[in-house]
Amino acid sequence: MMASTKLFLPLLAAVSLSLGACDGAEKPEPKQTETKAPPKVEKKDPATLFTGTAPTIPEVYKGLKLGMTGEEAKKLVPAMPEEDTIRDEAYGMRFYSSFDDDTGVLQRMRFQLPKDKALELIKAKWGEPKEGEELGKKVQWWFNPAEGVRVSLKEGFGEELDVELTAYVPAEKLLGEGKTLAFLAPGALLGATADDVRKNYPKELREKSKEEAEKDRKNVEKLAGKDLSALGEPKPSMHLDFLPTEWASYWTRVHLDFNDENKVSRVWLGLEYEAHPPAKDELLGLLKAKWGEPEEAEKYGRKQLVFQDELYSIVVEDDTITNKWNVFLEPKAG
Repeated sequence: MMASTKLFLPLLAAVSLSLGACDGAEKPEPKQTETKAPPKVEKKDPATLFTGTAPTIPEVYKGLKLGMTGEEAKKLVPAMPEEDTIRDEAYGMRFYSSFDDDTGVLQRMRFQLPKDKALELIKAKWGEPKEGEELGKKVQWWFNPAEGVRVSLKEGFGEELDVELTAYVPAEKLLGEGKTLAFLAPGALLGATADDVRKNYPKELREKSKEEAEKDRKNVEKLAGKDLSALGEPKPSMHLDFLPTEWASYWTRVHLDFNDENKVSRVWLGLEYEAHPPAKDELLGLLKAKWGEPEEAEKYGRKQLVFQDELYSIVVEDDTITNKWNVFLEPKAG
């Protein structure tokens, strides 16, 4: 019995070693996980944001155009208009878009550049700017009248400047050729009813109901801390908002006066020059080129320029408080 045990133990050990070797051979080698490096982003020079010889919208905005609706923008940038920012890794910057609350259209685009580079980068492509002020801060402007795009460069945050792109209409184009104003299509506005205005100017019309007017009056009274009933009963109102001219901020507003027959009897608008004082004489030059030399008059203590025309009564006043030329136009009586 002793001899059998001595023979069995070495045999068991040999079998164990053999099985262990077999088990090791059957186990696959652990796979190495490959870590892919993120794709390399080729950095772009901010100078490439500016192309052509006049203001254009940079390609980084993916084909967006000023004046397009939120629905149109969504087709190009699916996150818009809810998300208004494009993050571009190549430039390492954010590019902002602003949609108008009332109309829903793309109204402004903006991005930022370092103070020590911004002006020279733009001048290298679009030339010398026109200068002025907004809210006491220096601003430079460049214009592309053919495409209706203007660019302003002004103070941003910290060590950066804001480059802002907006749509505009040259004052000369807004005034139009001939003796009448470009937007006064025959029978479309002067002499029109409220329903006519709604039909003929659906995009430009801004309307306020009597209830909305009353609400606004109450808000003003609350802020002023006094009763304003002496101003008369709040009334519904209508006006038209066109694109801003060169020096206006957000729009060119055309006010509508209605007569007792509830038809438009007079229109008037303001041509702003506050942001760029030299534009005061330039705008007056446009009015004279359109209607000739005016006669000077005075009404209610205000100086007026009265232009002669066969069809219209045309009066222009210099509003020295808001710094704009107010242009009043109505059909001549009889």
